[in-house]
Amino acid sequence: MKRRSIVIPLLLLLLVFTVFLVRRWNEPQRKEAFDRKPPSLRFAARAQCQMACRLVSKEEIEEIMKKGLINFNRSNRRRSPCPSFALQGRTASGKSLMVLFAQCKDETTVIAC
Repeated sequence: MKRRSIVIPLLLLLLVFTVFLVRRWNEPQRKEAFDRKPPSLRFAARAQCQMACRLVSKEEIEEIMKKGLINFNRSNRRRSPCPSFALQGRTASGKSLMVLFAQCKDETTVIAC
């Protein structure tokens, strides 16, 4: 009698765990928060000044935008009306950059680099 009382809860627990795993594996892939191919890219005055001082080209900024990793600790996805994303990475020329983008529906603005 005691053995039966232990087996049933274990089977139920195993069933719940199996259902959880199956649902987890079948979840759709999460869409990336940052659009890496925006319709237009604009540079703020502050970003242009920083790019000139640090000798960073527009091509390097675009490279970070395409290949960089999103730093969610420095990003503000709830910023209204345009959320900001901090992307960081290393360019082909070896520079380590962190670029701050503000992404609206129609355009993306480079805020700082």
